[in-house]
Amino acid sequence: MCIRDRVSTQSTWGQFKQKEFKYQTMKTQNIKPVASLPLQTLLYFDEIYSFVYFILAYFCFLYKGYALFYPSNSIGPELVALTCLLIFQVIRLYIGSVGNKTEASSIVIWFIILSIPTLIAYIFFIALQTYVLML
Repeated sequence: MCIRDRVSTQSTWGQFKQKEFKYQTMKTQNIKPVASLPLQTLLYFDEIYSFVYFILAYFCFLYKGYALFYPSNSIGPELVALTCLLIFQVIRLYIGSVGNKTEASSIVIWFIILSIPTLIAYIFFIALQTYVLML
């Protein structure tokens, strides 16, 4: 191999590396992150809020069941509804977190759709249940 062949091989290799570098920088410039840090932060704090809310709600049901005259046909369905809301909330938060992290808009849309019944259930438990304690 003569010197001229080495120089042409090195320049070809250098041109290849330069083109590869340009391609990589063009690839990274076109990518715009869709995942939302504020949404993920709100989901994290919603998990904490939900945990505290359900613990307090179950203790309030225990208190209302022992201290107040509670109609026998309403305490059971309200406890079942609270348990269903807990399960639904865990699923909703998981779907929202996965949708945000994977940047999948269809999953985030499902998260928003699942938020509507959750909101209705929270309104029921805040204002419309049998005994609303003003603590």
